[in-house]
Amino acid sequence: MDKKEKLDFLLEQVISKEWDKLHPAFFDGFASKVRLCMDKGDFIRAAIINRKISTKAFDGVEFQDEKIRYYNQVVRYRLHEKDYLGVSKCYHAILHTPSVEAVEEKWIEALKYCVLFLALSSFGEESSDFIHRLLTTEKRLEELTSFRLLLKELSSSELVDWMGTEGKVTDMMALLPLFKQGLESYVSVLKTRILEHNIRVFSECYKALSLQRMAGLLGVDAQEAESAVSAMVIDGMIVAKIDRSGGQITFGKTKTAESVLDEWSGDIDQLLKLVDSTCYLINKENVMMSAVKAK
Repeated sequence: MDKKEKLDFLLEQVISKEWDKLHPAFFDGFASKVRLCMDKGDFIRAAIINRKISTKAFDGVEFQDEKIRYYNQVVRYRLHEKDYLGVSKCYHAILHTPSVEAVEEKWIEALKYCVLFLALSSFGEESSDFIHRLLTTEKRLEELTSFRLLLKELSSSELVDWMGTEGKVTDMMALLPLFKQGLESYVSVLKTRILEHNIRVFSECYKALSLQRMAGLLGVDAQEAESAVSAMVIDGMIVAKIDRSGGQITFGKTKTAESVLDEWSGDIDQLLKLVDSTCYLINKENVMMSAVKAK
């Protein structure tokens, strides 16, 4: 049995064990196996093993080191999946570890990662709520002015100037080790998020807008603006129609389930009235034709 076969056999034994939850006292063995899985590119198996560890047990002060190691491993998995909101939550958990809170350098780094990965995450109710909670409850953000401003801009109903933001954000990311590899790709993702934010602002403020005008305000070409709008419509972020021949975008409002049901109910009422009216006219004509034949 070669080395690879031995590793596969060992990992198979770990997965087959019927542990409901794993106490952090046994963390070292599992942590090394999760790391081996990710080293060999088997991230699915790594996630399965990682789920066997109970995060509730990390509440104890005696398991702070294990908690940090656990969430750092989850960060590696989330980054592989490009789940930036999940990464942000991991650093938020690390941030609220007593051993991290006691050292200024550590909590500042954790908070920076938490904010930047939250800014990189896709828009949704969960991410919006997380931004709001950080801005209202995390008082330490007051000491990181640039990071707090980034979150405020993304949660506002105003346009964000990417040209003015790009240089600042690039510098912010370049100082953090995790962003040094693939810095350009992270900056590109953030550009997309800000582009999406600005398009959402347009959808709230305009009923219709020319594609060229919107592209100019966004600071991109018309093709990129059209692609961004199309992607957001597909993902359900906005409601819009693009008239390519006229070069115009028409925005609509996202309908709730209740409003859709109300519309359907109204349509059914109109249909039933039309059926009744049609039946009445048919019956009237039949009566008239019968009277004519009787004569």
